[in-house]
Amino acid sequence: MTQKRTSRKFAVVSCACITLFTIGCYLSPLPALSTFFIRIDYLLYDMRFNWLPLPVVPSTNQIVIVDIDEKSLEAEGRWPWSRRKMALLTDGLLDAGVVMIGFDIIFSEPEENIIDRLLAEADFLSLTDPPNLGEHGGLDWTGVFTRYRSDFDYDQQFANSLAKGEGVLGYFFHGEDGVSSGQMPSAIDFDRPTDDWQNTVHQMKNYTANLPVFSSAALSQGFFTLIPDLDGKVRRAPLVLQFEQKIYTSLAITMAQELLFVEQVGLDFVQIGTANVIEQINLERISIPVDSFGQALIPFNEDLGKQGGYFKYISATDILNGKFDAASLDSAIVFIGTSASGLEDIKTTPLSTALPGVEVHAVILDSLLKYQQHGNQFPFRPAFEQGITPSALLLLGMILAWLLPRLSPVMLVGVCGGLYVVLVGSNLIIWRWFRFDLPLAPFLSLASILTLFSFAEGYLRESGRRESLTNMFGQYVPKAHIEKMLAQPGAFSFEGESKELTVMFCDIRNFTTLSEGLTAGELKGMLNKFFTPITKIIFEHNGTIDKYVGDMVMAFWGAPIDDDQHANHAVRAALEMLEKVEQLKPEFKALGLPEISIGIGLNTGPMNVGDMGSSYRRAYTVLGDAVNLGSRLEGVTKFYGVKLLVGEKTSELADEFVCRAIDRIKVKGKTSAITAYEPLAKVGKLEGAGLALFQLYNESLNAYYRKQWPEAILLFSELMVADESHQKLYQQYLERIEQLKTVDLPDDWDGVYEHLTK
Repeated sequence: MTQKRTSRKFAVVSCACITLFTIGCYLSPLPALSTFFIRIDYLLYDMRFNWLPLPVVPSTNQIVIVDIDEKSLEAEGRWPWSRRKMALLTDGLLDAGVVMIGFDIIFSEPEENIIDRLLAEADFLSLTDPPNLGEHGGLDWTGVFTRYRSDFDYDQQFANSLAKGEGVLGYFFHGEDGVSSGQMPSAIDFDRPTDDWQNTVHQMKNYTANLPVFSSAALSQGFFTLIPDLDGKVRRAPLVLQFEQKIYTSLAITMAQELLFVEQVGLDFVQIGTANVIEQINLERISIPVDSFGQALIPFNEDLGKQGGYFKYISATDILNGKFDAASLDSAIVFIGTSASGLEDIKTTPLSTALPGVEVHAVILDSLLKYQQHGNQFPFRPAFEQGITPSALLLLGMILAWLLPRLSPVMLVGVCGGLYVVLVGSNLIIWRWFRFDLPLAPFLSLASILTLFSFAEGYLRESGRRESLTNMFGQYVPKAHIEKMLAQPGAFSFEGESKELTVMFCDIRNFTTLSEGLTAGELKGMLNKFFTPITKIIFEHNGTIDKYVGDMVMAFWGAPIDDDQHANHAVRAALEMLEKVEQLKPEFKALGLPEISIGIGLNTGPMNVGDMGSSYRRAYTVLGDAVNLGSRLEGVTKFYGVKLLVGEKTSELADEFVCRAIDRIKVKGKTSAITAYEPLAKVGKLEGAGLALFQLYNESLNAYYRKQWPEAILLFSELMVADESHQKLYQQYLERIEQLKTVDLPDDWDGVYEHLTK
């Protein structure tokens, strides 16, 4: 008992140390430690998005994506297109009645005017008397070209088209050192918390913006920079970025500001240490929760990126050539972007490996515009999570450290499986109803580590105890067998041979749990009181003890002395063993020992039998598939709530007994199905109520295999009332029928049930 307590104390202390170490890794500033949890969190975040996508809320505004797709590039030529073509595209959209156009592309370089190129060709302009001019003489070519220069100034034509409507241009920030170009928009004007203001918003190194001629003609500008996570996927989008200590807004925020007539974008900060951490972005009555870097989790839904999905796509070439329904763009908000693979604007997201980047900005704008009608559409990680998570991890770890070392292996699996269900289920519920992105990786990691440690510690402890008990048992042969072998030395052989035998596996139920409350002496006394009568019964029915393994007895019939009634002898011994266990229960209770129950599996078939082992130790034992099947049959007795199961061949050869079919099964490790049987009584001894139950059960089973579900339910329910000794068996069929009723079974369904565990 003292050794047991010491072992449990060691396990509790070890689990507590593992908990503290896990929390330290989660909070560690070291990238190697924190990245582990971050990557697992990414994986779980993506799984959660796929398992439980955010609900699709109807849009309050029509958002259309004009796509510079492969079709457009093939029809109009490679990118970049002439600004004249972009002007025609813009004019076509404005003529169709669009409200606003957002450009997910940059116009950072001027397009060369063909007149300027001709004016630069000095040799050409020196021709004052070109051929075929006749009596008109020379012309002032410079004046002619200058007069028509504006007709070929496509940059200005595009700028004029922008000025006609509500156009918002996009630009790009870079995180690497380089040279900036283009004209930037104005930064956000907001009240800084302190004079020496510091914040955690992403700091950009330079930018690529639009030419001044376009910037001045457009309504406004917003960046379309996206920052992928460590694994390259886009899960969040920066709504604000920082450049030279100034804050700038994204394309979606800028468009929402203009559409909602918001004069000023507001920022809410909270002081953490020396930094001012941004909490949310305000567009008057709209508050968007963001992380400390100014990023919002993108509210993807399962329709994004699909053909004919969430947003309507129109090919740009169809706009240019008038092959579209103008009414479909009336009062629409348009994004111009690209899905062409060569233009490198394809993103990997939790729901798609090829989502056009323009659709990310479209869904953000769509969610912003839905805010006033449907509330916040953005999932987010609440600010209180940073304080709650470590405390919750500590509480969970302390509970598991106290609980797990006290559980049996079966209970350990059940408790930890239930814990995983609770952790994942509660996380999904919170995600679904509150849009909270709470971390799941540290909790599952802690539970898994503690579970594996408890399994390993329990396995080593149990292995040591079983080994010490096993070493106390030798090799046993029935006295009758010894006498026959001495009288007929030629009738047997210890050499290996293959023959048909019947093998038995007998196991004490819940032995680990029973033994936890006993001292070493009490445990030894209980096992001796159990094994002695059980061994005697096996010997009395001509069985050979193969081995004792902890609480399990393995025996076989038909060797070393031939026995043509080995199946009958084995079944007879098994039934007598069950009776003996019932007789031992009051005796054990009087001695203060726990009540025991056993499960027995019998199987008949070809086996290899002989003296096997090494030069240090040998054993007379049996091997083969038939032996393994006997072990599996014993293992599934508890599944059906029966005490004895036999294989098909055993049922056939044990002609002295009435057997009933329990189930058609595939046991773990086997590909073919068998029928498992339960011996009930000797032939002619089954009568009265027992015979009636036997007949009613056969009717129930026949209805089940005929897929007559109502009849089978009625009959099994009647058995539940009439026979209390086999409640678990009948309940298994009733539960199985409830599942099968909803399944379209094939005509050749054979009712086989596959057991995935031993």
